[in-house]
Amino acid sequence: MLPPRRALFASLGLCFAASLPAAPQQPQPNPPLGRAARSEGGAVKDLDAVTVNLDWENVTVADLPLLARLPGLRRLQINPETDKGMVAWQSVTAEEIAPVCALASLEDLTLPFCAHLSAEHLRRLAACKRLASVMFLNENFTLDAEVAGALATWPALRSLRLALIEVTPAGLAALATLPNLDSLELANCRGLDAAGIEAVGKLGKLRVLSLGGLGRPDMMARMRRQDAPPSWALTMAAMEQIAKLPALRELELVECSLAPRLLTALPAKLVALELRGHDVDVQAVQDLRRHGALRSLQLGEVGATEAEREQFGKAVAGLLGVLQLERFGWHGAVGKDLREAVAGQADLRELLLACGPDLGFVVGLPKLERLELWPRVEPPTAADLGVLQASKSLRVVAYRDTKLSSDVVAELQKALGKRIALQLVD
Repeated sequence: MLPPRRALFASLGLCFAASLPAAPQQPQPNPPLGRAARSEGGAVKDLDAVTVNLDWENVTVADLPLLARLPGLRRLQINPETDKGMVAWQSVTAEEIAPVCALASLEDLTLPFCAHLSAEHLRRLAACKRLASVMFLNENFTLDAEVAGALATWPALRSLRLALIEVTPAGLAALATLPNLDSLELANCRGLDAAGIEAVGKLGKLRVLSLGGLGRPDMMARMRRQDAPPSWALTMAAMEQIAKLPALRELELVECSLAPRLLTALPAKLVALELRGHDVDVQAVQDLRRHGALRSLQLGEVGATEAEREQFGKAVAGLLGVLQLERFGWHGAVGKDLREAVAGQADLRELLLACGPDLGFVVGLPKLERLELWPRVEPPTAADLGVLQASKSLRVVAYRDTKLSSDVVAELQKALGKRIALQLVD
């Protein structure tokens, strides 16, 4: 049995949220829908009928008809009832998912990881004429040519997210038949190899590509503390194929083993890059200096010792000195060099950092609109956030913890004042 769904998503680096910002020449994504309503099983009948964003927990197949009372749903994430309820999901029929297919406004969908889906299920979902983004997990299917052909019947599909799904070169090649596909995520997908990347390299409309777990042991084996051989790892030849994608502007590599100097082969026109994994060393950071077109960058702290982490942070600070970013994310301690480098990024509109007691260095950023803070051991204090009132541009502070008490939330919102909104996000 899989671990709880939230733990699974966290381990994959996945969330029920918008992706990196679109390249400037592309249409902007739909505005965010705010926090998802949460409901347990049959309790969905108590939700407001105008709910548009639903994270539905412990759902049985028999609960699906309750969706009829939420005709305006635009985003839906269905998480299965555990144990006995999972058996029904593994044999769910195309008729039983009809209530999902009837959601005319649906734009984004995640189905249970244990639902065994066929091409017929997918052809039924083509009735959702506005369905543009979908995530499939683990047991759903194997991406082969038939499954890709069924997905090609979806008129609006632009973003395909696959996590722990087995893929084949034929299935990846057949994605070329999807008329509007411009975003593909392959997170810890079994079977992805050089032939699969070669197929991906022929998807000429791809603007966004995310790869996870390449060169690492199987994700499920790792979560179960089992031994497993590493999967196929990215090579220089594979990265060069990716770099030839004519429309590619955003690339995400999560927990991938990177060959030395691999980042020298990144696409020259890349505007957004996310790197998370311990193979990103000082040399790799220095190799990024040649990518002056980057406008969005997200990195994680690297180093086994404090001295190594300090050296890596200084390398990142030096990199920021040659880039003009609009979005920057940093998973790690924010030292003096990095604070000064961030403070010099005059075009920053969005900043993602670990929450700390000294946030005053961001208030001078003239265009900063959104600050996202990752939790530390203790929640932030009013003093931590109160300094942000001095910012003339900041509009939203997002904190990644939805479990703060209402009293703490009220105190933090008061510290931010009326002009800056506090949002709690997963």
